[in-house]
Amino acid sequence: MEFNFQDVFQDVNMNMIGLFSIVLLAAGYSVFIGVSRIFFLKRLRELEVAMVRYPNYADVRAQIASLYYSHNYLIEAKRYYYEALKIYPYYHYARLKISLICFEENNYEEAMHHLKKLRVNASHDHVMIDLIVKLVKEKSLYKEYLKDDKQLDDNYFKAQAQS
Repeated sequence: MEFNFQDVFQDVNMNMIGLFSIVLLAAGYSVFIGVSRIFFLKRLRELEVAMVRYPNYADVRAQIASLYYSHNYLIEAKRYYYEALKIYPYYHYARLKISLICFEENNYEEAMHHLKKLRVNASHDHVMIDLIVKLVKEKSLYKEYLKDDKQLDDNYFKAQAQS
């Protein structure tokens, strides 16, 4: 049996290429995450300035909530959507997004509360109602959706979310 340095060199060379590729991919991913974090913080600062300038605009809070939601900060997103609802209780987009966050958190009681409120408050918006019906049927909660609400208000769920 003869020892061949060329085979050993090829094996080492292939391992180095593989290792270098992994390191390069990890570095690229780190740069991507860092840059996206910088853009997130920049946009958040802009929206916070807008919130100070326009304290009674529910849309600014909803935009902050959407920014948090897009980066998977569900608790913060939910808090800002609730603030938007406090300013404008008929902000259907914010209420729908809260219900979607609740479904992600497996909090079906709160999600159904918001969807039932939408059923009443947005009854004139057929597109919204169709969207909600599809959503609850997909989650197999249509019968629950049609039941009357227990008359719990938003403050009950908001207090639960903050505790």
